[in-house]
Parts: sequence; structure tokens; C-alpha cells
Amino acid sequence: VYLASGARAVSSCGDFLAATALVLALQQRGAGGFAVAAVLIAAAAPPVLLVRWTGRLADRADSRLLLIATGLAQAAVCVALAFVSGPAEVIALVAVLAAGLAVTQPCLSALLPSMVPADDLPRAMALSQTAGSVGMMLAPALGGLLMGRFGLRVPLLADAGSYLAVAAGGHLIRTRCGTAPRPR
Repeated sequence: VYLASGARAVSSCGDFLAATALVLALQQRGAGGFAVAAVLIAAAAPPVLLVRWTGRLADRADSRLLLIATGLAQAAVCVALAFVSGPAEVIALVAVLAAGLAVTQPCLSALLPSMVPADDLPRAMALSQTAGSVGMMLAPALGGLLMGRFGLRVPLLADAGSYLAVAAGGHLIRTRCGTAPRPR
């Protein structure tokens, strides 16, 4: 439970860290309010729009495979983000990152009921939610500090590292969901 909660915290922190750094970078480059708003929408919309399908995917597909594959894909997208500069490319890649978040968050939540007895489930859910919230709260300050000190590339590469941590967490978590065959 601590490993899954830690993965959730690191993932949430990485997402908001990257979004903060990208917004600051676009603003510095003079991209304007439309580009800034588009980045924020691209970061928020996919988890909401894809929830119907990603929830099913989290219930039916192997959780280990989902966490590892999505974490590695998101890390690759972050590395790509570190080397693009056009607002359109940034917005598109941010949407892809957020689509990955739409997969990992339900997958991590679906693991919790399999990890603990029913009596401990509320405590495990609270720990997971708190970890995600702490990650989200730390991210804007950390993103701003890293962006101000090192520029855009370092926060994006740190975000790539957070996704590699999610992939490692998916590998280390022994509990698996979505591996049982469905009845016909």
C-alpha cells in the first residue's frame, strides 16, 4: 500500500511539476494566454474524458503491465517535451502525458482493494488520496523553483524520472489486478 501510494504521489507531483514549468516557459516565451490555457486544458481534460475506458482497462488488464508500459511511455514523452519548443507540440505532448495519467491513477486505485482486508480499505484509500494530494501541493512550488533555477529541461527530465519511478513501482508491487480471465 505504501509503494502504491508513493507511486501515486510521485506521479501526481511529476504531472503538476511539468505543467507548472511548461506554463511558466510558455509565458516567458511570449506564447500568450491562449497557449497557457491550452496547456492547462490538455493536462486536465484527458483523465476526465477517458475515465470510461481507462477504468475498464484498469479492471481488466494486468496492472503490472499497465503501470510499467504507461510509465515508460510517459517518461519517453517527457524526454520529448524537454526538446520541443513549439506551443502546438507542447500541447499535444501534454495531452498524451495526461492520457497516461488517466491510465495509471485508476490502476493504482484498483490495486488497493486487493492489497488489504475490507476493514483496512478506508485507511489505505485515505493514505493513497493523501499521498496524491501531497504530490499535487508540492509540485507547483518545486516546478517554479526548478524552472527558475535551471530552465525548462530539468523539470521535464525530473518528471520523466517520476514516470520511471511509477514503472518501477508497478514492477515491485506484488499484488496484481486484471489478470483473472473474464467469464464468457
